[in-house]
Amino acid sequence: MRVITVLFFLFVAMVVPAQKKEISEAKDLLKAKKNLDKVETGMLGLLSKEENKHNVKIYRILNEAVRVQYEGMNEKLYLKQTVDSAAMFNTLMRAYRYAEMTDSVFPEERKKNANFLTKYVSNLFAGGAFMFRKENYTEAWDLFDTYLRETTGLRVNVYNEPDTRKQTAAFRALCCGYRLSDFDKTVKYKDLALAFERGHELSLKYLAEIYQRNEGSYDEYIHTLEAGLQSYPCEEFFFTRLLKYHLSNQRMSEGLALTDNSLKQCPDRVLFRYVKASILLGMERFEDCIAAADSAIALTDSIADCFYIGGIANVYLAEGLKDKAVSNSGEKEKMLSYYKKALPYFQTYRMREPNRQDKWGSPLYNIYLNLNMGREFDEICDVLRQSKKVKKVEKAKKVRK
Repeated sequence: MRVITVLFFLFVAMVVPAQKKEISEAKDLLKAKKNLDKVETGMLGLLSKEENKHNVKIYRILNEAVRVQYEGMNEKLYLKQTVDSAAMFNTLMRAYRYAEMTDSVFPEERKKNANFLTKYVSNLFAGGAFMFRKENYTEAWDLFDTYLRETTGLRVNVYNEPDTRKQTAAFRALCCGYRLSDFDKTVKYKDLALAFERGHELSLKYLAEIYQRNEGSYDEYIHTLEAGLQSYPCEEFFFTRLLKYHLSNQRMSEGLALTDNSLKQCPDRVLFRYVKASILLGMERFEDCIAAADSAIALTDSIADCFYIGGIANVYLAEGLKDKAVSNSGEKEKMLSYYKKALPYFQTYRMREPNRQDKWGSPLYNIYLNLNMGREFDEICDVLRQSKKVKKVEKAKKVRK
């Protein structure tokens, strides 16, 4: 025990003078404003040792060293001398990080650092904006994070930063996190980011995507889509994803209700009309489906599938009457009328999508057959036979491979 005690005091006798010497040399360099980066590194090295964690002198030298570095760079910038902007902003960020580290151990030191911290806090925002423009999203996020921790944390009342600037910082931090594919960085300031009106829609889109990618955040994904569609009822991003959620879970009625609500808000969106027709087709509400398809075509004939939907709904109505048509002339006339109605839809669809024989081939075959259109029927038979030959050749090629 006596030996251990002696060794301990010998260790202290050697270490303490060395530590005092390093601190003394650091003070001299600080006064001379020389080798400040080495002073900073040296003080961080001392603080990495447990015995120095509560030595206020080391913290003071560290804070002063990085402050002097930054102010020197800032002065050069003022004098229009060449300055590495990225290095300058990173130095400023370290100044705030060290002040925060000091504050956690010696809260009373905050007052001594207050003038510097208050004077330059807006430069953290400027630094983040600079890095953001340079697409250096990691460092941009770090600067925005430091700015927001200072201005929205425990010391929020120390600064007089406008809310719009804090909201802008939060929005850009969210964008940085998204572009880095970093979930935690994206969502950290989401509430403040969503308060930024000009970035509200994009924030919701980015949040939706990051929630979708993150396992365990699917509920947040759906809630974000719902919030997005409520705020932006004509925005297809939110509509299509929310619709996919309902339809993939066989929630056809919910999908239709969603579409109807969007149509009330945005009646001229052809996509919504097309989607409504598609859903009604899946629900086998064929008459309503035809009406929805016609309303989409009336708005614009640019979506070829609207013609397919209108046509196939008429074909399904006709085929639903086949059994009755055998013995009932009235039902037969009704069946034939549906085939006649289907014909122009499929003629247009075939013209628009000549390679989609898989969709128009069989319907046109049945239409021509039932309407006794001999020449057209012979032509479609030739097309279908040729199509079968091509498929057989392609199948044979795959087998050989």
